[in-house]
Amino acid sequence: VNYYALKLKLRKALEVVRSRAPALMMLPCEGGVRYLNSTEICYVEVQGHELIYHTASGERLRTSGALKQAEAKLGGGFFRCNYCYLVNFSYVTKVSGNLVTVGGEELQISRNRRKAFLQQLSQFYGKGG
Repeated sequence: VNYYALKLKLRKALEVVRSRAPALMMLPCEGGVRYLNSTEICYVEVQGHELIYHTASGERLRTSGALKQAEAKLGGGFFRCNYCYLVNFSYVTKVSGNLVTVGGEELQISRNRRKAFLQQLSQFYGKGG
């Protein structure tokens, strides 16, 4: 066994594991604070100055904020397919033209981001996503 080749492969594997580690989100919602694991989020939608977190259980959590901040907190495994949607690749079931199906909902992919979206999606599933 070549030590340096093994070291390189282990380093890459650790990077993949760290990028997929779930983030715990603290969302100030009506009636208090809600803690949400990033693996439960299908996608995040922005409407005005309000973020709507769509979860796998069908729940919609509303909070104020910017999509850029949510994108920074959630990190890897999420991609901004449009100016108003941040998609979790784990819940993508279909891509057809400029539409992506996420958690049973069809969302628009912007023409400018389509190529990058498809590249990131293929990299995500290529790494075992």
